[in-house]
Amino acid sequence: MDWLLWKNLSEEQITNLAKAFDPYDCKVLLASSLNLSPPTKAGDSKADIITDFFFYSYAFCKDHGLPANKVSTFMSLMKAVIDADSREPESASDSMEKSYSRFETLLLKHSCERPPYSISVFTPEDVTAIVEHATNHYFRQYKLYKYILTPKLQTTIQQTECQNVETPTMMRTLNDAMGMGVVVTFPESVEEEDGEIELTDE
Repeated sequence: MDWLLWKNLSEEQITNLAKAFDPYDCKVLLASSLNLSPPTKAGDSKADIITDFFFYSYAFCKDHGLPANKVSTFMSLMKAVIDADSREPESASDSMEKSYSRFETLLLKHSCERPPYSISVFTPEDVTAIVEHATNHYFRQYKLYKYILTPKLQTTIQQTECQNVETPTMMRTLNDAMGMGVVVTFPESVEEEDGEIELTDE
């Protein structure tokens, strides 16, 4: 069974996170542990948005005094949900429902001692707090995260001739090829006199 306990964060990594008092250092450790793109100092890239989400998820764990095993499981749970959401097409109308159903399934799988189907990592009180946090900080902004996470597809259309047989282009004239100008002739001038048209030679 693919459990989330210690899947992405080991006990040693969580200990190192607890020692990081600078927010940026903590984000760098989270990005490295969760295999995310490293954050930037500017804080305005896609990687920064995702790292910030996990940073505040980790802050939630500390605020609720969760031990290392629960921190590891919760962070891996949210990463599993986000990774799955990033693979879903942006156009899918039911993607949010699928995402929340996936979240509930993974949470239940780690909240009830029923081997080999589930293990008891979270208590009912933990479950209530986790659902509230995920609802307020992820699913309420689901469309925003979905827009950021989903790769944008760009379609390029190239038109070719039937059976891939290209029509040969017209050959250039000798004058054009040699850079010579084209000789232009003008018609003879026409003069009007007494209502008659008379052609004159110059």
